[in-house]
Amino acid sequence: MTTNTLPSPSSPDHYQVHHLPHPCPSFLAGQFVSLRLRAHSLSPTSFASTFAQESSRPASQWTQLLSRPHFHVFILVRHPSVSPSSNPSEATAENEPFSPSQGEWLGHLSLLGPLPKSTFDVPDAQAPDPSLPDAIESKWHLTALWTDPRHRGRGLASQLIQAALRFAADYVPSPPPPPPPASADPSTATAPLPRQARIRINTSDTTAEKAAVLAMWRGKWGFRNGGRACLAVAMQENGDEDFVPEEVKQGGGEREKWWNWYAVSLVRVVERGELREGG
Repeated sequence: MTTNTLPSPSSPDHYQVHHLPHPCPSFLAGQFVSLRLRAHSLSPTSFASTFAQESSRPASQWTQLLSRPHFHVFILVRHPSVSPSSNPSEATAENEPFSPSQGEWLGHLSLLGPLPKSTFDVPDAQAPDPSLPDAIESKWHLTALWTDPRHRGRGLASQLIQAALRFAADYVPSPPPPPPPASADPSTATAPLPRQARIRINTSDTTAEKAAVLAMWRGKWGFRNGGRACLAVAMQENGDEDFVPEEVKQGGGEREKWWNWYAVSLVRVVERGELREGG
């Protein structure tokens, strides 16, 4: 499990982003469900799915969903202050590890990937900047960003996003690909890992609140126009395909609800090592 130490400038507490492990233990899955349903209760318009849909999933299904190999969940946790006898400047994730269960869960973000180009590209999305081949660029879909309204204004969403972008850009599969053979011609040998990551989100500007968030994705977090999206595609990209009726998956269903391309896709391309800590 990877963690990043994220001290708040206004609090002695430690804020850490935790990447939930694969497979996800049932007790952590239970904590995530509680957080997710709280998010739906406090911010019902923030998600394509609904409280009713997600609360109907049995616990075993949640554990299974969170354990999917290409489904990465990042949790923002507020941990208790370090003890007075310790040096706060030395309390990092490396030498003062915290368990995600040892604090208050305040936010989450999901990252799906890496996705093959054939799955990532959406023909009807009118993307102005097509994705590159998989050998050059890994592809990811970011979704379900949420932070507790009581703690907003402290940069917690930015910390979640930064952790996810860094993970995608520096991702190494397990097991990692073998290095090029020693006899390979350096002028023709290709890098074993993609040199950059393309991360996409779907959002909208249908309300003033969503328009403000859209402006932050563009201005604060460096995303640019990536085309359009509709509910049918967005739900499946978000990993919520079990909430999409079978007739919709086949291209049918209520056109206005499922196939209206009103949503906005945004993308950001990050070079490998660009966001690496200490780099």
